[in-house]
Amino acid sequence: MSGNSRNIAKIGRNIAGMTQERWAEALGYSVRTVAAWELGEQQPAGEAVIRMVDVTGHQVLAYWYLVDSLGAQNIIPDVEVQALPQAVLSLLRRLRDFGRKERLDELIDIAEDGRIDQTEREAYDDIMEELDAIIQAAMALRFAKEADNAVDEKRGGGAPGRV
Repeated sequence: MSGNSRNIAKIGRNIAGMTQERWAEALGYSVRTVAAWELGEQQPAGEAVIRMVDVTGHQVLAYWYLVDSLGAQNIIPDVEVQALPQAVLSLLRRLRDFGRKERLDELIDIAEDGRIDQTEREAYDDIMEELDAIIQAAMALRFAKEADNAVDEKRGGGAPGRV
């Protein structure tokens, strides 16, 4: 497990409010295996992560597993787990701002000829950054219902926040 990975086994157990023994039993693995996951000595297999999602009801665990196991932190948007109202407002604000800047028309103009020339590059890159922020906000909304039980990735416990 890389140093940047979240410890989803520990996070999932804390969300479930279970002891290691009970968590191991619920997942169908030995306590030794669960302890190895939580200590970062092993990474749970995909099947174990699916069981974690089934037990906790928190799909974000599978999302984090995919991001971390693929080493895709710089490719797949980070997810900020938020309360539902915050997530909705964040997404709507980003969409509103994108529309107010007439970015759709600008993107159509840039893409119309099938290439991005030097005069269009800066605007295109700015648009892509804004779209990345919209995607990130949409993902936060997707997992917002889990905000009450989300935990800090570093400590395996704590208040909801950036993950």
